[in-house]
Amino acid sequence: QNQNQNQNQAGEQDGGDFTVERGVNSLRVTFNTGRENQPHPTLFIDSDGNDRTGYRRELEDLGADYLVQGNRLYRYSGDGNRWSWTAAGTASSHGEGGVYTFSLESDDAQIGDETKVTLKVYDANWEPGRIMGPYLITATNVNEGGAEEHQNSLFTVNGAVLHVNTDNMEVPANAVHYDLFIRDHSSHDRYQGFLVEDGRTYLYTGDGNTWRWRHVDDIEDRNPQRGRVNADVGLGDFILNRADESAYEWALSDAHISFYDANWNFLGSSEEIRGFRFRDQ
Repeated sequence: QNQNQNQNQAGEQDGGDFTVERGVNSLRVTFNTGRENQPHPTLFIDSDGNDRTGYRRELEDLGADYLVQGNRLYRYSGDGNRWSWTAAGTASSHGEGGVYTFSLESDDAQIGDETKVTLKVYDANWEPGRIMGPYLITATNVNEGGAEEHQNSLFTVNGAVLHVNTDNMEVPANAVHYDLFIRDHSSHDRYQGFLVEDGRTYLYTGDGNTWRWRHVDDIEDRNPQRGRVNADVGLGDFILNRADESAYEWALSDAHISFYDANWNFLGSSEEIRGFRFRDQ
């Protein structure tokens, strides 16, 4: 969070594409600016929806109570006009091709139904450029995420366990193998996290692009049919970084299953559960 940003320039504001995904305790917002990528995207969060509180200078119809820059979340500590922010937690941001995505835990920024967000993009010299927003986050809420209370036709999360049951979905008739991928919600690597393949659990050990996995555990599959699964996948202990010192540690997870025939030809993938949280048992 840069203390020397030029707050006397409002920047350029016009249309663009905005999407939001909310889980029980997760928020991910994406802005497609349609412009060249800039190095310092900043997400301003008006958590209470009140444009008379928080940072208001050069922000139209929004009083920012929090902001996200890089992998940090900051809480506003000024008088409304002064640039003053205090570290409040972690977050993630990613920009590529003029598309910027921010992910954070809702509780850390007091996200509610009245919360609004604005994107402000700065160049290498911290000169302000594109502005998008404010957007009410519930306006396009797809609510794909979840936590211990969330379930869909395939996945249910209970504490540190992800329950998977393909009996509740249409699996390709010639499916013989499956890969269950569980990964960090904020990661943009091609491969990352954990893989459950035909009942065997693997930890990723590659560089994000190569297919490299280390066997760490097995699961008990209650479905005897090949290419199907009905099992409790207890990976929360690994992801919470206690069961294995070489495991990952992250806050929110995504998961989906891919299906293959006997020759490992890809047949399709399941719906995805996004932004769920493993809990301590």
